[in-house]
Amino acid sequence: MDIVYQSADIRVSDHLDDDGETQRQLYIGPSFTHCQGAVKLQKPWYHVHQFTRHLTYAAMTVPTTPTRVLFLGLGAGVAVNSIGALYPSADLDVVDNCQELFHVSHRYFYSLDRDTIHLIHADAADYLLAAHQQYDLICCDVWTSVLDAPSFLKTSEFYDRMRLLLTNKGVFAINAPASDHKRISEVLASRFNITVSVKGNNAFFISSDQAHFGATIPPTFKDDVDYNIDIKAIESSSIELRMHK
Repeated sequence: MDIVYQSADIRVSDHLDDDGETQRQLYIGPSFTHCQGAVKLQKPWYHVHQFTRHLTYAAMTVPTTPTRVLFLGLGAGVAVNSIGALYPSADLDVVDNCQELFHVSHRYFYSLDRDTIHLIHADAADYLLAAHQQYDLICCDVWTSVLDAPSFLKTSEFYDRMRLLLTNKGVFAINAPASDHKRISEVLASRFNITVSVKGNNAFFISSDQAHFGATIPPTFKDDVDYNIDIKAIESSSIELRMHK
């Protein structure tokens, strides 16, 4: 392991993975025990982690080409980079409460120096309360340094406010701890016409008020080998959730 960046709160290190390729990993401190983002330096489009693959897939389920996307949580910037490449004309608002992470992600993972990327230093819950802009896609990937969900993700008010910021055909995607699956699934299923639970290591949901659910592959999509996104496999392993009323 080679440490390429270290501060009191963030560590970036390079590791040789099982494929013999260099994998750059992001850790949030002070414990630095859980990897919260990774890229293969030789294959920058390849999704190392399942959750960034699923966030990118969620963008493909928006029925019209997204014009504005909100990211709650930056991490290594993998999903921001991937979705930005698929929809290059979309405005991407990126909210994170760690300003240092903007610099680290830009320098050691993916460039954030684009006119379409807007970096917002704020707490995710506070931003939702103050925001008035509506979004075609909201991606929520907010964790503590020990991979727990922050307290605001456990409140109904967060999801009510988030839903108000979606356009009529907007999509909400959230990556959360597996221990919160039941609670979040009930909250989302009671608020959206469609909520899909995507099978994986974490609790991952995609919600929308669309009549039908499915991905539309954008013309900028290379192929599932480069991106490591098997759309058919994701959809076949997803379960649609419904509330009994």
